[in-house]
Amino acid sequence: MLTFKGIRKALQKAEREVSNTRDVRTYTWTPLSSINNIIQDNSHVVKALEEKIRMSDSMKRFIFGRAKRLVSLLIRLDRLDLLQRFHGEQFGDEDFPIRYIKPRTTGNKSRPKWSIQSCRSDKTVSSGVVLDEDDSDDEDDNEKEMIRQFCNTYQWRFFVPVFSPHDKAHVFDPRCQMPYLEELGSNQTNFSVVRHFVIHRTHLNFKLDDQIGTLVDGERNPHIAVKELLSAQGLSREKFAKVAENEATILKRLRDQDHPHFIRAIATYTQGNRYYFVFPWARGGNLRDFWANQPTLHVASTNINIEDWSSYFEWFFEQLLGLSGAIESLHHPEKDPRESCRHGDLKPENILCFSNTDVGTKKIPIGVRLVVADAGHAKVHELATEFRGEPTGTPQGTIMYSPPEAELQLQDARSRRYDIWSLGCLYLEFLVWILYGNLTLESFRRDIGPGQPYYRKEPEVGLKEPVKEWIKAIKEDPRCAEVKKTAIGRLVTLIENRLLVVKVELRKDSFSEYNGSDPSRRGISPMSTEGSIKMILKRPTMDLSSKDAQRADAEEVYEEMKSIVNAVKRERSIPWINQNGIVNAAKRGPPTFMANLTPGDNRGALRGKDANGMMKGVFQTL
Repeated sequence: MLTFKGIRKALQKAEREVSNTRDVRTYTWTPLSSINNIIQDNSHVVKALEEKIRMSDSMKRFIFGRAKRLVSLLIRLDRLDLLQRFHGEQFGDEDFPIRYIKPRTTGNKSRPKWSIQSCRSDKTVSSGVVLDEDDSDDEDDNEKEMIRQFCNTYQWRFFVPVFSPHDKAHVFDPRCQMPYLEELGSNQTNFSVVRHFVIHRTHLNFKLDDQIGTLVDGERNPHIAVKELLSAQGLSREKFAKVAENEATILKRLRDQDHPHFIRAIATYTQGNRYYFVFPWARGGNLRDFWANQPTLHVASTNINIEDWSSYFEWFFEQLLGLSGAIESLHHPEKDPRESCRHGDLKPENILCFSNTDVGTKKIPIGVRLVVADAGHAKVHELATEFRGEPTGTPQGTIMYSPPEAELQLQDARSRRYDIWSLGCLYLEFLVWILYGNLTLESFRRDIGPGQPYYRKEPEVGLKEPVKEWIKAIKEDPRCAEVKKTAIGRLVTLIENRLLVVKVELRKDSFSEYNGSDPSRRGISPMSTEGSIKMILKRPTMDLSSKDAQRADAEEVYEEMKSIVNAVKRERSIPWINQNGIVNAAKRGPPTFMANLTPGDNRGALRGKDANGMMKGVFQTL
């Protein structure tokens, strides 16, 4: 038979103890699902509660309809007798959190022993009345201390947030416990620390989808990432709040767009002067992790059948199309052009891999989706440096994927085409990886220079010679030939002629790259890398083979990627790769190039056995 003591014991058993490594403390809380399972509207629970209080029909409706958390808290403290006062004021769960207030003396010089007030309204609950001149006894002092602890500590163990879609930014008391079950790790950068948690499933009022719940524990509790912004040194509280507000605004825009290749924030909240963002956990890590862990059908894979090659490249191009679509929606939002913005920090570390299985366990990564994250990072950096009175500059660690104007035009407004250069770097590295494998990709990065940009500054601004040579080698790969007649051929042409292009120039009569997007541009024929080039209206027409080629905008890139995919899947006019070149590519092996280390010399030297055969060209096969 269920007793009051049994209910209290069940609540104690339901408590979760969680270690907070960042704040070096342990906190205890009780999941809402446990409360609902224990405080059920049935005769057994009613009879157990009657051991402590009178259960009228009104009290039953109050307990089971409006005060399950409050009742659980009072039971756990063995003070269910106080429920009568809450019931009398109809002070239920929706009125929490609460605060202790100093009892007020009334006109007859009497006052309550203690009073508490809702933080959401003016509703109060007070104890019995005592004369003001009476000295309080030890029993009164003990009860007042218990009420203070009730407000300062115990309420936070039972009133734990539930995150729901379309919630506004939450403002929580610093003492409020979060519904996390376990912390599994953390990673800190200059501007944030990201911690890996498991969240209780009943405190996440979201449907599991392609992001949320792709990794769960044995009880179906999802893994999440909790990002805390870190204030830069010398940044005032007000200015730091503005930095955090900016990132929250951008994340809300991305969530409202509901694009499958953009990260969808679960929640945004503050606790005191600390700012947090909750995201789904990417099981596959970032794109850099993916490249290291996922097998690729590179040149050494001579035993792979044609169907596998086709499936792999279909996945590859669908991901590139998705990423370009995400950037296009960021640059040209359909609902409100004024919300247009650039990402500003596209790099492999900011492309997350969502998958229901561990990356690398399947020969072909079907089911892995690449998602753009950290869209607010660049603006956060710019605001932080602006508020400190420093030049904007480029965020540390991202120079490799930044365009020339990031370094050479620091005082100028940055066009959204800033992102297109970065996208070109990502596309090229991804292409090197899928064609030649991760070890060759590392060689490619060494040829450019560890952490160094793709461009040179002298004798004139342009692509570095190693980048040009790698692009040339890909175009000459037997699987790519002829470049106009394969998907990878058209992709590398797009990268070379429209993405990794220094020139960013707009006519005065063109739409503004800096002040929003013109919705009338949509649906206008885009450029193409196949045959004659069709340009979007309001832009100067140009031949991609000329020196006047300008960097594309996001819509042009997206439309060309769609055109490439459709040419293979719908029109069947080109293949993903030249299948007849697979064997020859395997015989030739991956290209290899080593830049001459002499300062200012852009010539190359062969890496490998045939160093004396430089007249044969920069590249050789292994």
